[in-house]
Amino acid sequence: MSNIVIVESKNDRIFMEAMVEQINCDVQVEQPIYINDYESLEGLSETKLINTLKALEANIDKKISKKSELLSISTTIQSKNG
Repeated sequence: MSNIVIVESKNDRIFMEAMVEQINCDVQVEQPIYINDYESLEGLSETKLINTLKALEANIDKKISKKSELLSISTTIQSKNG
């Protein structure tokens, strides 16, 4: 099982990476995920964070749905031509 740590700023990320290095544990640091390149949540608010993440998830679901539709259309065209 893996854990995800969400940090608020670049400085926080640097601090967490230094802490991981100090305790010498096996941790992989992934590329950062930016919400709309950068979206200020205007301070620490659990509600704002949850709402932002839900909106991001809905947006991702829409993109996946559109790609699935395009793939289906492409497959249909290939079947008719093939």
